[in-house]
Amino acid sequence: MIGKTGTGRSFGGLIEYLLDEKKEAEILAVDGVCDHDKKTAIEDFNMMRKQLPTLGKAVWHSSISFAEGDNMSNEEMKEIASEFMQEMGLENTQYMVVKHNDSKHQHLHIVANRVNYEGKAISDSHSKRKTVDRCEKIAKKHGLTNAKEQGNQRKEAIKKTIYQGIDQGKDLAGIMKGVEKLGYTVQYNQAKTGKISGVSYKMEDKGIIFKASEIDRNLSYTKLLRHIEEHKEREKTKQKQQDKSKNISTKRSIDQSKGMSR
Repeated sequence: MIGKTGTGRSFGGLIEYLLDEKKEAEILAVDGVCDHDKKTAIEDFNMMRKQLPTLGKAVWHSSISFAEGDNMSNEEMKEIASEFMQEMGLENTQYMVVKHNDSKHQHLHIVANRVNYEGKAISDSHSKRKTVDRCEKIAKKHGLTNAKEQGNQRKEAIKKTIYQGIDQGKDLAGIMKGVEKLGYTVQYNQAKTGKISGVSYKMEDKGIIFKASEIDRNLSYTKLLRHIEEHKEREKTKQKQQDKSKNISTKRSIDQSKGMSR
């Protein structure tokens, strides 16, 4: 269970994203806002924020993702979201909990109004650190995979995909396509000279970034290229040995045929 929290200024942009049809969105829970029309929901959020116009970043957005093996029902996800909001002090305010079904990993989003029903501001102090701590606490309570374990699972998936690509004799582009199928964007790091100095893998919707060296020190950019070249050389050597064995076998067959003809 991995959580991420941020604040912003536009309810409109966030609601449009959360309820995008491409995300196969489901509204799991809602309070104080319309749950069947995006435009009205946005108007509801903005009407409440007018009670405290000096609060620029009135938009609270948290995302919570679950490990692939932690299959959650909608009711269980609602319970997790409710506990998380209580832990973060998101009470007595408008909110919407939205589940996205566009990826293998179950995940949900919480949008809440930092201007509560009393017209007071909900604190976002240390919200990022608190999100990590509260998710750890909730994951432990419900027996879910925690952030560290989830991160390790994702690293292992990338590592396995890269080594499989090498063993299959794929080039760098082919290997990276395999990584992208896991839901990551491949980012090449360039030095000031323009030369590529490293590679990172970013899961866009989660904002999670892994450097190659974090996944496996033997998979830094230069070492990865070396592994690919070494595999090519081994395959060439193997092919030469096979051709040599084939030639020897053919020669023996010819010699045997000659001997029999005598």
